[in-house]
Amino acid sequence: MMSALPLTSNHHVHDSLRRKPRTISSAFASITHTAIAPAFTRPGWCSIRTTTGAKALNGEPETIPTTMIFEAAKNARKITAKGKLIQIYKEGAPTYWEYENKETESTKDVPAGYEVRVVNATIWFH
Repeated sequence: MMSALPLTSNHHVHDSLRRKPRTISSAFASITHTAIAPAFTRPGWCSIRTTTGAKALNGEPETIPTTMIFEAAKNARKITAKGKLIQIYKEGAPTYWEYENKETESTKDVPAGYEVRVVNATIWFH
């Protein structure tokens, strides 16, 4: 009769399974002044951190070539923008404002607590 291995034994576990799992960097949890942009690498995609959005937050026109979300602020603010899509929204609520015009700029108030989503657009905050 074969004896069973004790439950505390882990000699049959491969070394790669014993390693501590990796955690995702906290930089990816919140996008304030950084955007995650896709880039081609050898076999596929990876993420590259950039400082996209810093100019726009400082009041200078900035073109965002991809998608970016500006987090909600504690105070009301204004934006001026033009592009493929600009949305002002609050999580769990209907979109407050949506603008789709690549030719003409529009200015809109952003209430406190609302985020701004930008897709292929030029934007700046006042």
